[in-house]
Amino acid sequence: MSKSSQSPFPGMNPYLEDVNRWRGFHNALASEVVVQLNAQITPAYYAELEVHTVMEVLMTSQTARGFPDVGVYEADIDSDFVRPETAVITPVSERRVALAGVPTKLLNVRVTLLETQELVTTIELLSPANKQGKGLEDYREKRERILRSDVHLVEIDLLRRGQRPALELANSDAEAEYVILVNRAESTERVSDIWWIALNQPLPTIPVPLRNFDPDVVLDLNQIVQTVMERFRYYVILDYTRPIPSPKLRPEMAAWWEQRRSELLSQ
Repeated sequence: MSKSSQSPFPGMNPYLEDVNRWRGFHNALASEVVVQLNAQITPAYYAELEVHTVMEVLMTSQTARGFPDVGVYEADIDSDFVRPETAVITPVSERRVALAGVPTKLLNVRVTLLETQELVTTIELLSPANKQGKGLEDYREKRERILRSDVHLVEIDLLRRGQRPALELANSDAEAEYVILVNRAESTERVSDIWWIALNQPLPTIPVPLRNFDPDVVLDLNQIVQTVMERFRYYVILDYTRPIPSPKLRPEMAAWWEQRRSELLSQ
């Protein structure tokens, strides 16, 4: 398969969901969102990145915080300690690879009114750490605080793995790989506009609400993803002869990708 700068996917590229690719892509995606927004909203508003660091276990995407309660240190060379010879170590029940936590940066984009520094809109770009375990709980608490405030919420979930944090997505019959939500603060009942996106569809152009007296600005998510793909030359490192990263595709999308990949291989 020849390397082409053109992504074979019309929207989100699932090969970027690989754990070795996601962090870099996620950072670039957030930065490009800021660039696109600031081109439209300054000087009245300003968009910037907010970075929050958690500890993430990559293999399970579980977050963990804290420090060890007990430390074991090397004894001084003159120590009188003598290892007991009579103790018999109990055989282990099981042996597994230890999963060490690594620092993970969670990114969101803040849109503020420049004159007052008032937070107007927050754009959450979800990561694996937002979608499982303690990280999911923490994010849902943050989301609840936003929904009880006068801040607009835009939620961009371009990850197939993990649990969808938004409770309004529960019990939906929609079959899609990705989802975008826009929730406006001005209504008495917070209602989310939802875009479900299948793997074989382009990403949508969505509104980003500002203060009531100002019109929405638009965010072309498809252009943003394609710009990041091109600018960072992902076509050099993405290998489409390999399987798509987990989780497994829905049968309909698996069939679509096999057909699409066959076309690429024949070129």
